[in-house]
Amino acid sequence: MLQGLQEKSPPSDSAESQALSSAMMGFQGKLDSVMQNLIAQAILSQNGRSEANYHYQQIPNMMTTPQHDLKIVVKRDGEGKNSIIDPRNTQVVMSMETENMGKMVVSMIVKDNKVYVIFVFNEKEQGEEGRSMIAKDFGEFQQRLADKNYLITGYQVKVDPVMINIPVYMILMVPKSDDLLKRINLEA
Repeated sequence: MLQGLQEKSPPSDSAESQALSSAMMGFQGKLDSVMQNLIAQAILSQNGRSEANYHYQQIPNMMTTPQHDLKIVVKRDGEGKNSIIDPRNTQVVMSMETENMGKMVVSMIVKDNKVYVIFVFNEKEQGEEGRSMIAKDFGEFQQRLADKNYLITGYQVKVDPVMINIPVYMILMVPKSDDLLKRINLEA
């Protein structure tokens, strides 16, 4: 409805018209965010469905302007909302908006003490910049996980505008984690 109103409003260079247009766009963005949050919570709070058996957190990210939430989804072990999260057998997906590289999704698949990481970026330039930054800091990342008794068996950097716009809770359902875990075992 807001988009329709904005399209039908006559173009004008007046300060009032621009202020109204800006306010409507801001309100539309907030409304979209509320709808996405409601849908995510509705799907993730369902009992008895294995594909919705995840722990979901939204954390305000104050390091971006405008502020965007950091979304974290962790796969639970077992069924139901009261099932535990096994830190040695899970998948963690984080979706975040960054100042320099736009939207980014990081997926970590954990099996025993082995970790496979997938970084997904929205655009080719962001993916190339991300790839070089990850390669530069990979040793430190590997060491930090080794200090916690985890071994990184490999990582991928992808550019996928479709995947980056899929709600974060759906990303857990897209890549078949069993296939990637087999790959981890083969690489180890």
